[in-house]
Amino acid sequence: TNSSFASILSEVGILPEHKLREVKAELLDKNDFNFNPIGSGRYYFEPKESKQNGDEIVLKKADTYKKDSPGYFDKIIFRSYSSTSELIEAYKKGEINGFGGFNSADISAINRKTFRCFRLQIPRFTAIFLNLNKDNFKELKFRQALARAVDKEKIVQEVYGGEAEQLKTIIPSFAPGYDEAVQDYPYHLPTSTAYLDELKYIDSDNDGIREKDGQKLELTVYTTDDLSLQKMAELVSADWQAAGIGTKVMVIDLLSLQKTIIPSHNYDAIILGENLGYPPDPYPYFHSSQIEDGLNISVYKNLTVDSLLEDERLSIDLNVRTEKLESFSRIIAEDLPVIPLVSAPYLYGANVSVKGIPKVRIAQNSSDRFLEIGSWYIKSERKKK
Repeated sequence: TNSSFASILSEVGILPEHKLREVKAELLDKNDFNFNPIGSGRYYFEPKESKQNGDEIVLKKADTYKKDSPGYFDKIIFRSYSSTSELIEAYKKGEINGFGGFNSADISAINRKTFRCFRLQIPRFTAIFLNLNKDNFKELKFRQALARAVDKEKIVQEVYGGEAEQLKTIIPSFAPGYDEAVQDYPYHLPTSTAYLDELKYIDSDNDGIREKDGQKLELTVYTTDDLSLQKMAELVSADWQAAGIGTKVMVIDLLSLQKTIIPSHNYDAIILGENLGYPPDPYPYFHSSQIEDGLNISVYKNLTVDSLLEDERLSIDLNVRTEKLESFSRIIAEDLPVIPLVSAPYLYGANVSVKGIPKVRIAQNSSDRFLEIGSWYIKSERKKK
C-alpha cells in the first residue's frame, strides 16, 4: 500500500480500457488517444487549430464549465520552441505573453520592468548518485572527501543565478521531513584533500591526478543532455580535479541513460534531478527493492531505511510521515550514498499585463502553475467613448 497512490491516480484521470487495453505503457505518449484529449475543465482542446506535431496547442473556453471561475480568456495557445534563446526571442517580439522552465541567468536580456517572474516550490532534488558497488565508493571517508570538494554555492550562482537552495539532504527545507540538524559536508577543499591523503591516494608523479596501488584515481560521471545538468557536471568535474581526482563527464540523452547505463550499473557516478512528490516519497530512489529494476542508482542497501520508507508510504498521517522522513534523512546524510547538491524552484514568468498569477506556491510538478488559471486575466485600458 502506498498512501501517495490516491494523489498519483488523480493526476492520471479516467482512462478508457477499451481503447488503451492493448497499448504498452511505453507507447502511451505516442498513441493517437493522447493527442485528442477530452476533459471537463474550463478549457477544451481544439484539434482543428492545433498543430499535429505538438508545436502549437490551442485550448478554447468551455461554455459548459460551471464549477467556479470559468476563466477570463476565450483562447489559450501553447507554443513549443527548440531552445531557450528562441523562446526568449519570441517573447521579446510579442509572439507570446509568458513562458516557463528557465533559470534567472536566461532572462538577463529581458526588460524586468515589463516581466514578472514567479516560482513554484517543487520537492525535487539534484544530486550526485555514487555507485556503491565500486570499490572506491565503499569507503565512507572517500565519499566524504568527494562531498567536501564540491562547491555548491558556485553551482547555485553559476547554474541557477542564485535561484536555488543548497541541500544538506535530498529533502528541501520547505517540504515535510526536512531536518536542519542532519550531518552536513560543506565545501572545504583542504578537508577533502586531507581525507584523500589519509586513504593513501597520493599524486606521486605530480601530474595532478592521485593514485593508489599503481592505479590512477579517475572517475566517470554521467549526466543527461539537460543544459543545467551539463553545467553542473562541469563544475563538479573541475572541483574534483582540484582535489586530484581525474574526472570525465559523459553526456547522454535521458532515455539512453535510463535504458542502458543505469540498469548496467556500469558507472562511477550519475548527476541527475528527481522529483520526490508532495509529501516527499524517496522510496523509488533509496529502497533496496529498486536496485535491479528501479531508480536506486546508488545501489544502496540499508534495512533500517527500507523499513522507514515502507512505514512512511503506509501512513496517511502527515506527522507520522514527517517523523519517518526525518529519520530517513539523518541516516542518508550519515551513509552518504548520494551527494545532495541543490533544489531549484520551477521559474515561470509573464508580461506585467497578465494579472492574477500566484507569486509563490508549493506544487507537485510544473503543470500545477495552471491550477488557478481561472483567475488569470489581462488588464486592458478602457476606451473613451
